[in-house]
Amino acid sequence: MARATYLIAKYVSDLFRNEPVNIGVIAWCDGATAFRFLCANAEGNVDGRMLRGKIETVSLDAYKQWISAWVKLLAKDKINFIGKTGIVEKASDQFLDALESTSKGNYILERGGELLEDISQNQIQSVADYLFARLVDGDSKEEAEGKAAKEVRDELLMEADVASDERVKIDKRVPIRLRDNSVVHPEFHLYIGNGTPELLGQVLSLAAHPKAVRTTAESITWKFEKAIGTGTLKEGRAVAFVYSPEERDDELISESLVELKTVAQVFNLRMDRTKAVAAIREWVQSSKKHAD
Repeated sequence: MARATYLIAKYVSDLFRNEPVNIGVIAWCDGATAFRFLCANAEGNVDGRMLRGKIETVSLDAYKQWISAWVKLLAKDKINFIGKTGIVEKASDQFLDALESTSKGNYILERGGELLEDISQNQIQSVADYLFARLVDGDSKEEAEGKAAKEVRDELLMEADVASDERVKIDKRVPIRLRDNSVVHPEFHLYIGNGTPELLGQVLSLAAHPKAVRTTAESITWKFEKAIGTGTLKEGRAVAFVYSPEERDDELISESLVELKTVAQVFNLRMDRTKAVAAIREWVQSSKKHAD
């Protein structure tokens, strides 16, 4: 049993603008490897018709050549470093480093990290499938969910008649100084205040896969905890608006909401939308009076 590490394959259409798109993952664990690439089958053969619908600017021939080259390298027992002397065996923990060195131009491999759970070699394909679903196939879904969350936020502000209020700011990055004196700038969907935040809010969709909901909820909880713990935000001034097109009965989601409620007031918009709108209006009005 050992921990899996992985590379993220990326395509950069414009090297000057440097806006990469995730196109695949390569996982490694104790000498075993597995991969998943966008619009490619288990052997690495690319379906050109599907690819054109995913990435309009990509050269099909170049894409096929890069995927084929990476798949062939993964089938070898040892490969060469590019740019420096050295041969690395597949069993070595430097194998992905050597593979990463093959990046060039519009096609790059970047270290993605290490999974925390120990796995066996025969589980490596499942790891690659999981990472692909989260990092590649899930990109468009997460983008759509992020857009939908902001649309929900905007609708609430419109209903509360505070969308144009100067005390209300959206998608604002808030500087938070940590204990080691470093500063992070997490972004919040909703910011109410004048100079300093009097209330911070996030919108959470429950429509995604339960594991994705848990990950997002944990991220929101972390943001609120840091804002409150460092004195950036007062206790009781964090709020989360959760929504779903239908009722979700899942243990992971329920646990995520329980944890979120330890740091934030949570409004379920399926049941508490009217209360949420009234609360937003009251928060803004209170902020105005305090500022005066």
